[in-house]
Amino acid sequence: MRIKTWLIGLSLLSTVGCSAMNNTEKGLLGGAAIGTGAGALLTHGHPAGMLIGGALGAMTGGAVGSNQDYREDRRAATQAYANAQAQRMVTVPEVIQLTQQRTHESIIIGQINANGCARLTTNDILDMQNHGVSPNVIAAMQAPRYARPVVVAPRHDVVFIEGPPPPPPQVGFGVVVGR
Repeated sequence: MRIKTWLIGLSLLSTVGCSAMNNTEKGLLGGAAIGTGAGALLTHGHPAGMLIGGALGAMTGGAVGSNQDYREDRRAATQAYANAQAQRMVTVPEVIQLTQQRTHESIIIGQINANGCARLTTNDILDMQNHGVSPNVIAAMQAPRYARPVVVAPRHDVVFIEGPPPPPPQVGFGVVVGR
């Protein structure tokens, strides 16, 4: 009964942590607590079993938490890149303004190709036609855009990614039994 109480207490302890802790730190703490409890249960309270269980639990929890931190950092960097890209897009009012200032259509199309534009509505097209925007410029704004390679900067390193993301790092551990 006493071991069961300790295991429940250690399980509850693993669910709490400082709000400033990242997933790696929470994983280390929770894994160590659960591993120590499991080591105590399996070895009937032997200190070496508790120590080994705690170490293995900390390694496992830290690896899982680190992977979660990596995914969150990658998601945040991708979102930041998408937001920055959206802010640089050419808008319908900008195209109308460039047309009214007699900017050559090849320059406007070059700006559209370099920065992209939002999808046009029927009202956008009619508005641009009413303001004298060239059909070539409107066609350039309607052309399908393909995703560019995303530059992602996880934590401390800068990584240039083209194509599908790499698989997450594989983590493993083993136990050597002596003679």
